[in-house]
Amino acid sequence: MSLYELAVLGHPTDAQIQELQSLVAQLQDQFGLGSGEITLQICPSSFRPNRRSCAAALFIGGAEGANFDISAVVDSQIVPILPVVSTETLVAAEVPPLLRALNCVFLDKVPMERLFSALLECVGLLPRQRRVFLSYRRAESTAIAVQLFAE
Repeated sequence: MSLYELAVLGHPTDAQIQELQSLVAQLQDQFGLGSGEITLQICPSSFRPNRRSCAAALFIGGAEGANFDISAVVDSQIVPILPVVSTETLVAAEVPPLLRALNCVFLDKVPMERLFSALLECVGLLPRQRRVFLSYRRAESTAIAVQLFAE
């Protein structure tokens, strides 16, 4: 079971897929996560993450995006979805009606790294969101707790 389940829905280009896969690999290295702890599903026919996993999805519309049946693929009441559009004027053409009420991100204004950061924020994987609570009681544990905090 993956701790984090991410999906790219809609009609991403091959270049976008490769960039996202590279960003996931960098993230795994940065946090020392194993390859099975973060999964990135590309255009799955169904994205129903385990309820114990943190999950989020990008929807990259493209020319046929408005006709995409998002409700058949994912439950948007459970999984946060970030709609991505080529440009502001193409929202109606690239985003399904169910997602049009959400704030879209425009590829002509935002690089893929920022999109990926927004996706990570949805699952709590940004470095500033990662916190650890250390509980220690004995005086001899104080030095170790301070070292761990500093690290």
